[in-house]
Amino acid sequence: MEERFDDIFMVAADVWEEVFNERVIRDSWFQPPWNYWNLWGDTGLKLCKMLKEGGKIHVVCFPGDVALIGSEYYENWRRRLGRYGKKGQQGRLHNFCAGRLVDLNLEDHEDLVIEADPDTKHNYHAMPKVVEYYDSVLSK
Repeated sequence: MEERFDDIFMVAADVWEEVFNERVIRDSWFQPPWNYWNLWGDTGLKLCKMLKEGGKIHVVCFPGDVALIGSEYYENWRRRLGRYGKKGQQGRLHNFCAGRLVDLNLEDHEDLVIEADPDTKHNYHAMPKVVEYYDSVLSK
């Protein structure tokens, strides 16, 4: 019997925002030759399939995450999931993944993020608001 997860948490995820995207999973989109590579393939779909029925992938994101802004630059301007979450996909999510992703966007809690990490605004994984979120999900 395969083990499956009830919940997966992706916090400040430094992965390509489109990893759960239909066109990335199917490798069916146009990219200019200088920017074409699809190292992710169906990784997002595989992650979604690791969930039990009704399970969720919780994406904790913050648009002002300085570390992820730097990563975008380094990764040829490919947006990071930890900055934009599910919302950034604007309806492009793969059908199997769409209902399995849940965002906790900390944009309205910038003061708490700055308190947790004033320099890079990237280390918010253990701030009280996020820990409360983990608890609310895991105690359901």
